[in-house]
Amino acid sequence: MIKYWREVALFLLVSGAIWAGYSYKGTLDELRATKDQVKSITEARQKEQKAAITQNEIDQTYQSGVQNGKLELDAAISRLNAAIRLRDSRIRNLSSAASSASQCDAGSDAELLRKNGEDRYRLASEADDTVRQLKACQALLKADREICGQK
Repeated sequence: MIKYWREVALFLLVSGAIWAGYSYKGTLDELRATKDQVKSITEARQKEQKAAITQNEIDQTYQSGVQNGKLELDAAISRLNAAIRLRDSRIRNLSSAASSASQCDAGSDAELLRKNGEDRYRLASEADDTVRQLKACQALLKADREICGQK
């Protein structure tokens, strides 16, 4: 009867070893899966960081372009106003003998030129802003495609 107990104990020992082996294999598979998940999460975070940096650079470029556009608009309007004032002063100097009615017409003409010129410069500035926005959108799309690996 002791002989049978030895065989049963040996059977239980071998069964336990087999069960431990399968359990160990399952643990190794879980560790590998976890390692793969960590790797993919790390890659995703790196892509997100790269995208954030790229978007920040594009935004800074766009914002500086908008500021430069405002400065250019103000400078162009100032040049226009200076040119109109210079033109008016030359007209006044040349036609000092002209009647007061013609001076009134020249003043309203100068105001019309000023308004039309400012409107045209502002319209052109809005068009430039639209171009800047489109360029920023294109740069964002291009950067996203590069980061995601698409063409």
